[in-house]
Amino acid sequence: EMGENVTLWHSLNGFRRNPGQLGAIGVVLMLFFLAWTRIAMLLFALFYNGSVPSLDVLVWETFFSRDAITFLITGTILGGVLAMMVFAITVVSIPLLVDRDIDVITALIISVAAFRKNWRVLTGWAAMIAVMAACGMVVFLLGLAVMMPLLGYSSWHAYRGLIDTEKAEARRLRRVVP
Repeated sequence: EMGENVTLWHSLNGFRRNPGQLGAIGVVLMLFFLAWTRIAMLLFALFYNGSVPSLDVLVWETFFSRDAITFLITGTILGGVLAMMVFAITVVSIPLLVDRDIDVITALIISVAAFRKNWRVLTGWAAMIAVMAACGMVVFLLGLAVMMPLLGYSSWHAYRGLIDTEKAEARRLRRVVP
């Protein structure tokens, strides 16, 4: 993008710019993951009499039992809502934290604002990411070695297209320094 040589070291070095704030977004994502696992446990408890089915009958109970369709639809809707929330808060915030010296709250606010402004396009982008990741997993996760760098590259350019980082930084500084 700037005409410089791209190396693995340069890409890994980007995370050194803002490690505390990147760690904070990691904590936020971990909390979403914990919420997702608790919701999944709650769904199993509600649909399967208070407990998760044993491993030997899990597939049968999950996909072919009397309540399977309702369980799968409910789980898919709740999982989709959580996934879109995570996507909305990270679509811009993580690249912004790597690119600029900005705090995590401001990055989250900017990311959600960008998502709200461009939700149709970004929902399509989220669907493409899901499909590409699924395709990468189908071949025993080997396809992810190809898909993830492509998605990272594409996501970086999506971030650059969504956010005028100079304006975002100037807006943040105006709030700090009157």
